[in-house]
Amino acid sequence: MAAAGVPFVVTHWRAPGLEMNRHAVYGDVVTDVVAELRRRAEELTARGIDEGRIVLDPGLGFSELPAHDRTLPTHLAAMPGTGTGTAASLDAVRVAAAWTAPRRRPPGT
Repeated sequence: MAAAGVPFVVTHWRAPGLEMNRHAVYGDVVTDVVAELRRRAEELTARGIDEGRIVLDPGLGFSELPAHDRTLPTHLAAMPGTGTGTAASLDAVRVAAAWTAPRRRPPGT
């Protein structure tokens, strides 16, 4: 990756699919997500990825609960200032389900 010269997106998440909610425990979601993204960016630069190519993404819906997902977008300016900027991807199914009328759905849908 270091030699490819392309942007590298770092998305915040703590666990895969069915385990995400168990790991969505934060002292302060903004502070904690920023710290985790900053550590990951530092790991990447130590491995040779140019800091100017790192894009940080808080990963809405990936290891955050609905209240966290509503807080993070209002604090994107707090994301560490590395590289080409900040992205804001989201787990559309989880976020849309949390922000609309509740209904029963199978995991992963």
